[in-house]
Amino acid sequence: MLRIILLLIVCSIACHDANWGVWSFQPSHTHRAFPTVTHTPAFRLSSTPLPTEPETSLISPSSDDAQRLTADLGLSPSQHLQIVHLCTLICEWNDRINLVSRKDCSPEVVFHRHVLPSLALSSLLEDGNENENGNDNVVDVGTGGGFPGLPLAILHPQTSFLLVDSVNKKLTAIDDMITSLALTNVQTLHTRVEEMATISPTKHKHQYNVVLGRSVTSIPRFCFWMKELLVRKTGRMVYITGGDLEDFVEERCFLTVPVSGEGEEEKRALVINQVNVDWIAGKSGEKSRKVGKEGSKKKRIGVGKSNGGSGGSSRSEKVKGKWDKKDNSVVKDRGYEDFRRY
Repeated sequence: MLRIILLLIVCSIACHDANWGVWSFQPSHTHRAFPTVTHTPAFRLSSTPLPTEPETSLISPSSDDAQRLTADLGLSPSQHLQIVHLCTLICEWNDRINLVSRKDCSPEVVFHRHVLPSLALSSLLEDGNENENGNDNVVDVGTGGGFPGLPLAILHPQTSFLLVDSVNKKLTAIDDMITSLALTNVQTLHTRVEEMATISPTKHKHQYNVVLGRSVTSIPRFCFWMKELLVRKTGRMVYITGGDLEDFVEERCFLTVPVSGEGEEEKRALVINQVNVDWIAGKSGEKSRKVGKEGSKKKRIGVGKSNGGSGGSSRSEKVKGKWDKKDNSVVKDRGYEDFRRY
């Protein structure tokens, strides 16, 4: 936590010098649901209102001020160049498909509203609990335009990221950006996240140290979807949301991190450990749905075949609503057999 505080203080100085905004942190209590941490500071990304034309006052991602800012966040010069390229790629793809708001999409806006808030989550990914391969696995659910997954993947090249979305055309754009940025630690998956652990349990069930989500659905439902993906005991969920929380959700949050960009509604990142994700999931009222497993054919329901004595039944049961087999030898009495056309 000391590392987080020092990082944000340095970042605050850099942002102030760049006339961009202010990083600040304010004390907050940690809930007793996670007893190993106490007196944890919550930190936020906030912006001081600019007196004139905010768009022209935003710093360019290719500027020296931006490079000093990303250096304070831990990025190397080569990683900063990747960030600059990412901002350009987002704008180019946004002209074709809607990745972020088209109202004011520019490299400066992308850097300010999407890249920096994504990088602000970096410290939440680091806790020393690596998987058996020595690396963290992170899944970004509902990644949309690739945030926060892509900036974090640039900052953490040793961490494996899976970016999941149900909209395939967005993943097509992300795949192109992954190639252009030469990222080798990122993959994409087109699926419904609630089916991941069931369709391919060996790949996804209890395989992820961190699950990222951003206003995908209600938190209890999201916890229900995520409970089978997180590594047991040490896994954690980082969920960005706005508005009020259910009391039982807020009581189970390990950490609440306010994070917002200029012109956006107040949002916060919630950090919930795996044990409490399971507990919240139990309060969601959701039920598991049966789906076919990867590589297996779906079984036809209600249609059986006798196996001739190996534990199966040769008795033909009458199924309600079942049609009897047609007998073509019986002439149907339709009542107009003597009808002739003139």
